[in-house]
Amino acid sequence: MIGNSPHRDQEWWKYLPDVAVESSLHIAITWKCSRKKLGMSHPPKRKKRKVHSKEDVTELIRSGQSLVASGKLDEALAVCDRAQAQYPDHFAPALLKARIQYRIGKAEEAIRDLKLLGLRFPDQFGVWNDLGLMLTGLEKYAEAEAAYRKALSVDPLSHAAAKNLMELLILGQRMQDAEEVAKTIIHDDVLVRDLGSMLAQGFQSQRRFQEAAQWLERLLKDSPAEISLYQKLASVWREANDSHQLEAVLKRWLGAHPENAVAMHLLGSVATDFQATTPARASDEYVRHVFDRFAEHFDQSLAELDYQAPRITHDLMLELLGDPQSLSKTFRILDAGCGTGLCGPFLKTFSHFLCGLDLSSKMLDKAKECRAYDQLIEAELTEYLSRNADGRNSEWDLIVACDALNYFGELEQLLQLAFAKIADGGWLMFTVETHPVESDKTYILHPTGRFSHAHQHIKSILHAIGFGSVQVRDCILRRQAGGEVRGAIVAANRALASH
Repeated sequence: MIGNSPHRDQEWWKYLPDVAVESSLHIAITWKCSRKKLGMSHPPKRKKRKVHSKEDVTELIRSGQSLVASGKLDEALAVCDRAQAQYPDHFAPALLKARIQYRIGKAEEAIRDLKLLGLRFPDQFGVWNDLGLMLTGLEKYAEAEAAYRKALSVDPLSHAAAKNLMELLILGQRMQDAEEVAKTIIHDDVLVRDLGSMLAQGFQSQRRFQEAAQWLERLLKDSPAEISLYQKLASVWREANDSHQLEAVLKRWLGAHPENAVAMHLLGSVATDFQATTPARASDEYVRHVFDRFAEHFDQSLAELDYQAPRITHDLMLELLGDPQSLSKTFRILDAGCGTGLCGPFLKTFSHFLCGLDLSSKMLDKAKECRAYDQLIEAELTEYLSRNADGRNSEWDLIVACDALNYFGELEQLLQLAFAKIADGGWLMFTVETHPVESDKTYILHPTGRFSHAHQHIKSILHAIGFGSVQVRDCILRRQAGGEVRGAIVAANRALASH
């Protein structure tokens, strides 16, 4: 979709082909071939003149592009002007200048110049494709569509122009038109993966799940071992709430990749004849895969889902512990499953030592950037809490786990280990998803890959382990797939030892 396209973030030019240099190199190669035909090993010598010779257009364009990459846009524009003065009949300097103009905020000037350039060089693909990108950036979609179609008339097999045009059509929910564009690029039933995947995503966004699945199945026919296609197909049937189709896809996925942790974990949520029962927790491999994959865009994705767990946790800490500015002491805090560090800044205000723990190295890399943590550790939570006591690091005044327990079904062992590591008078706070409907099961694994739990069961475990005060409060953790994800925030206190 256009919202995820490179040109929508004002840096789309990074993805454009080096049209100017390619064109100039073609001129140089043509000259080299011509002189060979004439039997010349070198270009004919000319008499020296006092007038300055022209600069090489290829070098000028490369110089301009290098300056753009360094952020020296004014100098780059000066190089373009010099190149245009020396080569008024060459399209490349004007094309590069238009790109720079767009980047510095002179979009209307850039578009005007490209339209004029298109009249002079109607057969230059890059002019029309650039024009379409710029018009799309200004949300002038009708003009952008015309520019992309002109680009395709110049180069009917261009995947870039086809993809840009299809994004535009999908945005306007013109799926049939988008399919027609794809068919002009896809020949002999050999599908271009990104175009087919784009169509599938478009149909899925409109909840036309059958059509989305049909495109992915066509792609899988050509690439039956491609993991990303199984992931996308599983996503379609999961969003469609079709457990039968989802189970079938996951089994095919495991047939092609028997050890795949994602397929194995998700199958446990839907399989009717799966040999293993529902797993007690998500495997380390599954958790690493999920969170390493999304680390780079994790915070943005959660913001789009209106993710509330950190705010809810902070509010409960203020209620139960008080304002950190008025506390008589600060705490040793373990942020269990810290992710990218969303809880780090407010936990820091309550702590004199804050440790972040996560299984995903890429999530920890992002957590470093918030500079809230005194220590970051890559480890699985149960394994870490099981380690032998190591002096002052063996006890915590507070253990916080925002959404980390969503990947555990059986909670008894984990909560017992946490109890053993919490100092007298200390607290355990965590969030969980709760059953969407009444169920007699203590936990359920859902096709999302996350577990939900029953309120009363959590309370029973905590009291049985030895926690004193236990609070379980309903909350909305986030919004997903058009609905609310209901959950609970839990706070349990380890009572002071009696003397």
